[in-house]
Amino acid sequence: MTTPAVKFQLDRARTLFEQGETRGAHALLEGIDIDALSGDDAATAWAIRLAHMSLDHQVESVEDDEAQRRIDLLPPVRDIRGNAAILLSRHGDRTTAEAILRRMCRDDPGDHLSWFNLAITLADVEQFDEAEEALRRTIEIDRSFAPAYERSAIIRRDVGDAEAAAERYEQYLSLAPDDADARISLGIIYSDLCRYERAATEFETAGRRDPDYPPLLYNRGVLAARRDDRAAAEDILRRMKAVAPEDFLTHELDAMSESSQGRAWPAWEALQRAFDLALDEHARSHLVACALGILIKHDLRPQIDEVINDVFDNHFFDADILYYIRLSAGHRSDHARMFRILVEGRVTDDDLVPDAVTAEERPLGAYRSYHVIADNIAQACELAVEFERRIGQCSECRAAECEPIDDEAIKGYLGVARCGGLCVFPIDEV
Repeated sequence: MTTPAVKFQLDRARTLFEQGETRGAHALLEGIDIDALSGDDAATAWAIRLAHMSLDHQVESVEDDEAQRRIDLLPPVRDIRGNAAILLSRHGDRTTAEAILRRMCRDDPGDHLSWFNLAITLADVEQFDEAEEALRRTIEIDRSFAPAYERSAIIRRDVGDAEAAAERYEQYLSLAPDDADARISLGIIYSDLCRYERAATEFETAGRRDPDYPPLLYNRGVLAARRDDRAAAEDILRRMKAVAPEDFLTHELDAMSESSQGRAWPAWEALQRAFDLALDEHARSHLVACALGILIKHDLRPQIDEVINDVFDNHFFDADILYYIRLSAGHRSDHARMFRILVEGRVTDDDLVPDAVTAEERPLGAYRSYHVIADNIAQACELAVEFERRIGQCSECRAAECEPIDDEAIKGYLGVARCGGLCVFPIDEV
């Protein structure tokens, strides 16, 4: 049994570990016999110990000898191994976490929780196909395990497969019908697919318990605007201001309303209020994409630069944000800057003459599908660019030689490989 003193010490270590202070957390384990711990306490202690090992010797692959040695150190208890793996994954040591979970799946292939946790870890590093396979195994073992359907819906949504995402959410909600957030997510997908009646139905169902839930009101307001129902949109905005005056979503919706009526400066003022209230990374990432869309629409160039600088200062990168960054650059015919943002993910002192960049120097890691704006925003080309593939190679067949696209707006940047896939030319050819 864990004594109060040891429990206090473990709680302090857990807090430091969650804050990224691995060495400090590990120092607090000194004098504690972690082999005598059980349950969550044991999982936390072992996660800290393994993460500390990774500071000096990072595991290179899930199959290497060091990874297997570390797994063998763990007690052969499913919950301890599984929870330790989850903590390691959250901490960023996903290779060790994946190695632990793969061993657990191999040792007990009928354990649906091991497959599910493996899927989460794989999805975190954007190995979506393997994550989906792990979820398929999870559902095959236990078809009533609702979280597997929800996680699959999130993956399909993130890779842009809206139809499949909607199907997975429907399956999840058949098992968890009271999950309002999931129902809102399904409504958003239907709204994006222009199935407005289906979206309205999902939002109505989601609001049966709490019709004034701010995320629900916000998305109902967006839906009303898309349906050009200004009266409903204004009514929803008034309700949000009454029930959630300090929620950033209220002011974001206010900005959208002002923008739709052609009032650029009131929209910007509402956005500024929203930024003051959006404190966590997810909220600011969501807000940045909306703000850039509004600012580009009204051509508020200094404000566009202000928001983009905030993006680079805080690393709020995702597909929507990079889309709008390149949209703003294309709007100003600043294509060199646009493509350096694409390739490097940062702004250098000399915007127009950047140094040559290798794939290994790109800081953003694995890219998803983004959009490149060309021909004065008249066209958008979908471009898949992955971290490990060299600039100048096709994202499909890796061909090194391409036929240039005959378009002045993007000449020198994009080409078409023999397979028809898009390529990025070396940035130093600008």
